[in-house]
Amino acid sequence: MSFIERAQNKATRAPTKYEEKLLAEIDSLNAKVARLEAEKAELRRQLKDSDIYPSIPFEKINSLIEGKGIYLGVWPLKDRHGTELGLFSVFAAPEDLKNAEGNPRMTFAQASEELCRGTKWYGIAGRRFDSEPVLAEALRSKSYKGEWFIPPKILMIADGPCLYQNRNKGALARTLSTDPSDGNDEYMTCTALLFAPDVTSVKFSSGTTSFLEIDEDKARCRPFRLERIDANAFRKARL
Repeated sequence: MSFIERAQNKATRAPTKYEEKLLAEIDSLNAKVARLEAEKAELRRQLKDSDIYPSIPFEKINSLIEGKGIYLGVWPLKDRHGTELGLFSVFAAPEDLKNAEGNPRMTFAQASEELCRGTKWYGIAGRRFDSEPVLAEALRSKSYKGEWFIPPKILMIADGPCLYQNRNKGALARTLSTDPSDGNDEYMTCTALLFAPDVTSVKFSSGTTSFLEIDEDKARCRPFRLERIDANAFRKARL
């Protein structure tokens, strides 16, 4: 048999068991490399997008997270049309907002101005949103960067991780006023009423809602902030 014939025969023969094992190990290593490359690309994407934060363990709900606020859980926020705006960790401030005189009862306009004056808890600035659509647009465009704000009604009283539902739990306990005298139990939201310069309020003594004239009626304010998290990573971590 010539040299060429021997080479052709070697090229077309079936691999030995050792060669099959070696090829399988190579395929496995290639798959691991591909998976690691995909994970590296995802990490680079998250680092590039400063809007993405790591999620917080479920058992930390209603705990004070230093540098962030009181953690209320994760919420898939939507605008009023039902369009998803992303998945967010929700945080409440550790106390009610107060003005320069230490008074926690202000008009919506006064609270918005006070919130935007300098930085507040943990050196984080405040931001004014006069209605839910304005907040939704900031979340949609990703111009929102974790500032404190007056929350919408859905974060104050709802079935999810809202302030009213958690008012007596963990780090929130005994920090919210439930005294109905002189409206001292009333907390403002940024949810505006249609055809009126008013916003919705929530009474923490009863869980009922009312409304406030933004330049006249006074109420308490418990600011919130949000941190966008990666929805796919969050769901995968809980599988």
